[in-house]
Amino acid sequence: TTSEPSRCLLLSNMFDPVSELKANPNFELEVAEDVRDEVSTKYGVVKHLFVDKASRGLVYVMLDSEATALAAKDGLNGRWFGGNRVSAEYVKEKEYKLRHPESPA
Repeated sequence: TTSEPSRCLLLSNMFDPVSELKANPNFELEVAEDVRDEVSTKYGVVKHLFVDKASRGLVYVMLDSEATALAAKDGLNGRWFGGNRVSAEYVKEKEYKLRHPESPA
């Protein structure tokens, strides 16, 4: 992560994979839908989203602009999601693209 503004965000502490897997083996689809709906409704266009189902609650989000990412970061950081306090941080776009080569340019 970085403190430099970027159109890419890392949301952490979004879920506990162990308890989520017990309840629903495809829980990442619900998390992705919830995040996409929340971000696109309140902040702007989501270009790419990836839920790391094997992590301790990581969700990667690429937005259409730095301004949209700033609004989403400010709005999501510290919020509660499914009983977890969310942390939102910028990710350098170059690093995001290395981790998610399928994401748009």
